[in-house]
Amino acid sequence: MKSWRSLAAAGLIAGAAMATVSLTTGTAHADPGTWTVAAGGYPNLFACQVDGVDYVAHPENNGGYTQFACAPDNGHWTMWVK
Repeated sequence: MKSWRSLAAAGLIAGAAMATVSLTTGTAHADPGTWTVAAGGYPNLFACQVDGVDYVAHPENNGGYTQFACAPDNGHWTMWVK
């Protein structure tokens, strides 16, 4: 069983990541011509964000994309990259 301190730290890290991703998501609408759909059909925002963090962590394997944004799309979520 993990201590409450490690759980709290993990929660803070996840919260910071969510805030960072939220800021990135806001820029997706500024210039839609520069964003490309990388994947879609995610059941929720969290699943999209987890995949997005992993996707941009390896720009050498993904065509050089370093930013991602998740957007709702007909009841699912789509990941956009640039």
